[in-house]
Amino acid sequence: MKMRRSMIDEHREQLGIYEYDGASDLMMIKSLDDEISFESTRKTDNANIRIDVKFQSIITLKMPEMFRFLNIQFRNNLKSLGYKLIGRNFFDPDSRTLLNTHKLEIWRGIMTAINEYDGGPLLMTETRHRVVRVETVYDILRKIYARDAETFQENARRELVGNIVLTKYIHRTYKIEDIDFEQNPLNHFQRREGDTISYKDYYKEQYNITIKDERQPLIICATNARQSRAGLSSKVYLVPELCFLTGLTDSLKSDQRLRVDLIAATRLAPTQRVENHLQFCEKLRTNVDIVTKMTDWNVNVDDHLVHVPARVLNGEEIVLSNDFKFTFDGGDADFLKFIRDKKMKTPVSISKWAIIMSSKDTALNHIVDQFAATLRYVCEPFGVHIGRPDVRMINDERTASFASICSRVPDGYQIVVAILPNSNSQRYNTIKQIFYCTNRPFVSQVILANTLKKSHMLQSICTKVGIQMACKLGAEPWVLNIPPQNLMVIGYDLHLAMTPGVDQFVTGFVCSLNQTLTKYYSHASFHANDEQISINFVRSIEEGLRKYFEFNKRLPNQIVIYRDGVSEGQLQHVYDYEVKRIEARVREINPKIQITFIIVKKRISTKFYLQVGSHQFNNPARGTIVDNTVTCKDQYDFYLVSQSVRQGTVAPTKYNVIFDTTHWTANHQQLLAYKLTHLYYNWPGTIRVPAPCQYAHKLAYLTATSLHRGFNHSLSTSLFYL
Repeated sequence: MKMRRSMIDEHREQLGIYEYDGASDLMMIKSLDDEISFESTRKTDNANIRIDVKFQSIITLKMPEMFRFLNIQFRNNLKSLGYKLIGRNFFDPDSRTLLNTHKLEIWRGIMTAINEYDGGPLLMTETRHRVVRVETVYDILRKIYARDAETFQENARRELVGNIVLTKYIHRTYKIEDIDFEQNPLNHFQRREGDTISYKDYYKEQYNITIKDERQPLIICATNARQSRAGLSSKVYLVPELCFLTGLTDSLKSDQRLRVDLIAATRLAPTQRVENHLQFCEKLRTNVDIVTKMTDWNVNVDDHLVHVPARVLNGEEIVLSNDFKFTFDGGDADFLKFIRDKKMKTPVSISKWAIIMSSKDTALNHIVDQFAATLRYVCEPFGVHIGRPDVRMINDERTASFASICSRVPDGYQIVVAILPNSNSQRYNTIKQIFYCTNRPFVSQVILANTLKKSHMLQSICTKVGIQMACKLGAEPWVLNIPPQNLMVIGYDLHLAMTPGVDQFVTGFVCSLNQTLTKYYSHASFHANDEQISINFVRSIEEGLRKYFEFNKRLPNQIVIYRDGVSEGQLQHVYDYEVKRIEARVREINPKIQITFIIVKKRISTKFYLQVGSHQFNNPARGTIVDNTVTCKDQYDFYLVSQSVRQGTVAPTKYNVIFDTTHWTANHQQLLAYKLTHLYYNWPGTIRVPAPCQYAHKLAYLTATSLHRGFNHSLSTSLFYL
């Protein structure tokens, strides 16, 4: 791409003012009457390259191509500011925060996007962060070798394969696929021109870098689609001492001190985010090259944020047993303090349950008794009566031993709690597969031993565990008043199957069965392509309607579907291959059933700020609705801020109604979505998406990462995946 840009740039005088995307689109101010051609010399091999430029069309302000041009221009502006493209975003090399204790750097960058909204053409910016290790891959390899030389190669592959590296010389990212211990920088490779050169000589010639260790192995990386289009081969060999790891390893993720430091550095408050935006705009307005270029194109950036009208929904009334009610409003992140000593709306009794644990950790024996006693104590006010557990011991911590005892659990237990010594994923997956995918299913709860050893937090831990256990067995901790009668809500999400060598998606489907939208039928499916996803979506809805009829002796009046996992470019496909098929099949079942299909998007960069002073900004209140100005033209969409956060900037969720036959008002759709964010029983508060969406996500994630197969159908009406 750089080579193409440089060859085009040689003819700037002939072309005049232009923007080039590095591929095939050249946007110019002056119009071409005829096709023009010119030649450039490719510097790598001195070959003569012919470049043909011909007129295609005139781009006007309202055309999508205009916004593509503006986005290309802004990406070029970022390069003019010295920002480096790393992955999909640009980062400022001069804005780096060093975490010395953890040997990490946090690079601050920016994402820009220009699009046409109801309020006109708008520029959106969002601060981005990238974690980069100060140590090179070579430094890490040396540490692995020092720990155990005999198993060095095996350990190196286990720790490094799958990680993303950043090359220090061109700031390009790659994913490590393997480590070649048979090659080193003295080995030769063939260049495009046909000659061969050693890796050592190549880096000296190309980047003036001298490789220090000539005997280090080479890391093998895969190229992504963009790199392949740029002409890179499918496999790239890199020198470890010239690469840094990005992101966090599992061990770093579990470091509590690092987590605190990262939150402090990356969770920016609203005022800081606004300041970053204004500083960026100031850089654009004071850079001579950028100002000249934007003036040539008659483009300018305002020096203020867009003011957006919004409204705040009233706090929701939470209903417990005996019609005890309270209104959840204000700035609290959750309402646990209001329900801690109150009876659940529909409690359950857990009289027969078991605990599985290893006797190898002797300290656990006393802790388990304390855990069971505390669990009974905190759950009693909820109306959840818990009996004494049967404790079943194994003598070691091997996965096979846990598998054996789980397979031999006698019938009759309502729930089985497994206390595990650590977060070994193989052990966890095996336990879940035995309890959920065999002919003798059990509802289960997994807890780490270290969690129970936090004695100062035991009551809080037991409160959360007790609510989870009760909900998995059918309890309803709280409900809301949801007016539409005979309404079914559906959540649908997908996750990439984490089965080695299998390219599949797993979808999670849940649909409500009762009036309070708290009981669900759940189903998970495996799919190899989009066609299968849409076909099985329809089948899941058919089965869901059958279950609804069994539960209510009638079909629902309305179905509201919340579909997660859809990008902006997939909207038309979802409408053509999911919405149309669902609408046709539901009409066959009962033409009176009304349908709303809503795309839920939480991975968005849009942020809203509440101005409280000339230069001070806060987060908007929970329940804030924005349905104008920054909404898309020709779409029925809105933003909902459904949470309060104690630190950083709250993230809204975007809802896009792509099909609707209910004829409800926009306010009714918004109110229903907000109510449903209160009904996820894994959190006594509001979440970012409607509860059925989150339940579908939890089911898809568990199936894709742990079960790797379908679960026993007898569990389909329980929230076993909480």
